[in-house]
Amino acid sequence: MVVTEIGNDEEYDQIQSNFRPVRRFLTRFVFLTAIIPCLLLLWASKIQGEILWALGQDGSLGGVKLYLAWFAFAIEGLWSADAIAASLVKAASLFARYRPRLRLLGDNVPCVDIIIPVCNEKLDIIQDTVRATLNIDYPAHRFRVIVSDDGRNQKLEAWVLQLAADTSNLYYTARVKYGPAGYKAGNLNHAITVSDTLPGGRAELVAGLDADMIPEKRWLRACVAHLIRDPKMGVVCPAQLFYNVPENDPLNQQSSINWLCMDIIRDHAGLGWNLGSGWVVRREAVDDIGGFPTDCLVEDIYSSMLQMAEGWRSAYLAESLQYGLVPETYAAHVKQFARWQYIGGAQMFVNFKGYLSSKLTKRMTLAAKLVGFSSGINVHAKAQLATVFMLLTPFVFLTGTHLIYWRDEAEMKLLLRLYCAIVLTRYLHDCHIGVMAGYRVAVMETGMMRYMSHYYTVAWFKTFFLGKPDGFTPTGSIANSLQERNPARRAPFRERLRHILFDCGAWVQLSVVLAFASCASLQTFRVLGPHWMSGNWVFNRDMWVELLKTVAWPSHLWFPTMLGCLTPLRYALRPPSVPERDRLLGKREENGARYPTEEAKHVRWSLFEVDFVVLYTLFMGYVAAVFVGSWWL
Repeated sequence: MVVTEIGNDEEYDQIQSNFRPVRRFLTRFVFLTAIIPCLLLLWASKIQGEILWALGQDGSLGGVKLYLAWFAFAIEGLWSADAIAASLVKAASLFARYRPRLRLLGDNVPCVDIIIPVCNEKLDIIQDTVRATLNIDYPAHRFRVIVSDDGRNQKLEAWVLQLAADTSNLYYTARVKYGPAGYKAGNLNHAITVSDTLPGGRAELVAGLDADMIPEKRWLRACVAHLIRDPKMGVVCPAQLFYNVPENDPLNQQSSINWLCMDIIRDHAGLGWNLGSGWVVRREAVDDIGGFPTDCLVEDIYSSMLQMAEGWRSAYLAESLQYGLVPETYAAHVKQFARWQYIGGAQMFVNFKGYLSSKLTKRMTLAAKLVGFSSGINVHAKAQLATVFMLLTPFVFLTGTHLIYWRDEAEMKLLLRLYCAIVLTRYLHDCHIGVMAGYRVAVMETGMMRYMSHYYTVAWFKTFFLGKPDGFTPTGSIANSLQERNPARRAPFRERLRHILFDCGAWVQLSVVLAFASCASLQTFRVLGPHWMSGNWVFNRDMWVELLKTVAWPSHLWFPTMLGCLTPLRYALRPPSVPERDRLLGKREENGARYPTEEAKHVRWSLFEVDFVVLYTLFMGYVAAVFVGSWWL
C-alpha cells in the first residue's frame, strides 16, 4: 500500500489554508499565555486569602459579609482549578511536529465498513449523506456503506433498498431494541455485528459518519493513510465543519476553537479524540474494548480513551473532510451542547474514577490522564460554580459586601495591578488562541459558559443526583416548528420569545441581567448618592476607590456574566436568518451527490454587530485603563 505526504499547495483545504507558518510558530507558545495568569492568580489568591483570614480573626469582618467574601474568593480560585493541568498539556506544542497531510494511493487499499447511524433525521438530509458517501474516491469493491436505522423509517428503508438494487455496496439494517439500547453506541455495535454477516465478512477498518455529515471525496484516503503508516494507530478523526452556520455565529455553534486550535494542541500531546463523525477506527481496536461503550453519552470520545488505555494511539486531522449541520433551533443547540460538552464528559470522569486508577487507565499516557482529569474537574465544577455565582452575587451587592478587601493602600494597589494583570493575560491567551481559531471564536468561547452554565448544571444534577438523565436525542430529529432562522416562515415574535424564555429556560438569563444591573446600580448610588445630594458633583479619588471596592473591581465575574447572559436574549429578539438548505448545496453530480457551496462553507462576519465579543472587548479596554491608571491612583 502506497502512502504519500502532500503539501498545502497540492490540494486546497479550508483549514490548512489558514495555517500560515507564522501562525503555526506562534501557536507553539500557547502554554506560556496559559500558565502566566494561573501563576498570577496563585500570587493574588495568597494575598487575598491572608487578608480575609486576618480580618476575620480580628473581627473587622464577620457574619454574612465574611462568608460572602470567602465565597467570592473561592469561586475565583476554583474557576481556574483545571487551568494548570490544561496548561501543562499545551506545553506539548512547543516541540511537537504538526501532523502531516497524507494520502493513500492506488487500488491496493484495506476494506472499510462505513456506518451511517440514523434515528428520525429528515430523509433528504440522510439521502445527501448516503449519496456523497457512495461517491467517495475509493475503490467501490473495497468499502461498504451500512445505513443503521434506529428509527425504523419505512420510507428510508424503501429508498435505501431501491438504491442498493443498483449499488453493490449499500446495505440497510434496523435493530430490535430490548431494555437499555445504548443509543448511538448500541446502533454502531449492531451495525458492526451485521457487517460480519455480509458478503466478504468483516472488514479491517470501520468508519462512521453522522446522518447530516457530507464527506468530501478525499475523506477516506486521507484518514486511512494514517492507519496504514502507523500499525498501532487505533483511530483517526478529522475536524467537523458546518455549512449552515448563521452570520456571526451568535450562539457559538460551530465550536471552531476546538477544530482549529484545541484539538490540534491535544493531538500534539498524542491525544486525538474520536469526535463523533468522520472517524476511521481499526476493527481490532474496537474489539479490544468490547465494542462502543453504551454507558456514556459521548461514546465517541470515551471509546478513543478506552483504546488509549489498551495501548492504541489516536490522531486528529486538521483537515476539512466533512461538512454537516449545526442545530437550527435554540432548544436543539442547548440540548446538544449539554450532552457533548458536559454530561458525557462528566460520565467519562466518573467511569475512569477521575483518571486516578491505574487499573482503568492502564497504558494511557500522562497527557491523556491530565486532559481527562482537567476536563473532568471542569465539567463537575465550573458550570455549577457559575450557577451558584449567579444566585449569590445579588446578595453580595445588597449586603454591601466588598468585591475585594485590603488593609492599607499598598495592598490595594498591589491587588488592583495583580487582578488587572490576571484578566488581561487571560485575554491575551484568548487572543493567542485566536491566532488559529479566529478572534471572535476565541472570545465567544468565554461568553458561552456564562449563558450555558445553568443548563449544564440542571443536566448534571438530574444525571448524578436524581439518576434521571435526559438521555440521547438525535439533534436532527428535534422539531423546528417555530422556524427561528427562516425569515419567510418564522413564527410571530411573541410566540418565539415565550418559547425561548419559558420553554427553553432563558428566563434565568433575563433574571440574572435584571438582578445584576439593578443591584450594581443600587451599589453605585450608595457610593455616589451622598456626594451628589450634598452638592459635591466632582468625582474624586476616594469615590473611585470606593467604587472599585464595591462594584467596579476589574476581575470580578459579575459583569462578564451579565454580558454572556445577554446572548440568548439577543437571539430571541433578533434571531439570525439562514437560507434554505437546498440553496447552500451545489448541483447534483451524476450519482445524485451534492456538496456545500464554497460560500456556505465559510461563516460570514459583520463588523457592525454589537454582541458579546464587542462588549467584552470594550470591557478589556476598561480593565487596561484601570491597570495603567493604578500608577496614578
